[in-house]
Amino acid sequence: MEGDNVVGLQFILSETPFLGEGNYAPFLNLDPIGKMTGNCGELRVTGPIDQIKVASKSNKGIQGIAFHYEDKKVEIGDLGGWW
Repeated sequence: MEGDNVVGLQFILSETPFLGEGNYAPFLNLDPIGKMTGNCGELRVTGPIDQIKVASKSNKGIQGIAFHYEDKKVEIGDLGGWW
């Protein structure tokens, strides 16, 4: 994040959940989208992502992003912008 904006995103995929007892599946690192510097965080999702929603405002990039999976929702940033 840079200020209140999400400026970069990278997905790392696995064929099986990778939070097990040391039985890690091979990872597939997709190319980053945007800048991968600054205040970075991570979100580990243990199942398929059902939906991704993004909030943005004119010429200000992504303000927030929400991931829906396994009847859960995780929000990053400000989702009060336009969808």
